[in-house]
Amino acid sequence: MSDPTKPPPLPTQLPVIAVATRGHRIVAALLDVTVVLLFSGMLLTRVLWPQYYPEVYGAFQEAYPSVEGWFEELETTARAAQESGEPVTFPLPTGVSQREAQEFFSYAVVITSFLVWLYFFVSELILKGSSLGKSVFGMRVMSLRTGMPPSAFEISLRGTVKAFCFLQPILILVNTAILLFNKDRRSGHDLVSRTIVVSGQMIVADPKPVDD
Repeated sequence: MSDPTKPPPLPTQLPVIAVATRGHRIVAALLDVTVVLLFSGMLLTRVLWPQYYPEVYGAFQEAYPSVEGWFEELETTARAAQESGEPVTFPLPTGVSQREAQEFFSYAVVITSFLVWLYFFVSELILKGSSLGKSVFGMRVMSLRTGMPPSAFEISLRGTVKAFCFLQPILILVNTAILLFNKDRRSGHDLVSRTIVVSGQMIVADPKPVDD
């Protein structure tokens, strides 16, 4: 009969969670963002722009039936501005002012930023810290406070930082730089929410002996 005063013996093997690699995290983020941008583009062009900015949207559609046409004119405008030394201006359809165009595109940025927050909040809450992109590489978010999947508040903080990055694109570079140079492979939203992204696959290692 075992002595109840003695602690149970250590297992021969202990699970160790591996921190997700930077490369996997970046590719997973690109997959997730692609999903959000595709949905955002469909929502804006099929529902929101035609409803709330019908005149501006109609003018852009008439002047540039395809996105490629607008980018081609933007490239031509940028090349001409570079040769003349003048600042680059976005090509606008006839009858659309700079103020109207700015409001038109700012609305799209705000909607996309909100959808970024909503996508990551819903997916990481339902999938217990994972998302579509993370699932491809078997990754999930873990709370450093509990060692468990993040709480709704932590998920919301992570999503808020990501949404702000879309409001100010320079923050995307800052957030990525933090991930690349942080020794724990944590990005800005990880630091703010006190979370870390780990690999779903467990690495098995022998426990270290404890000296008496």
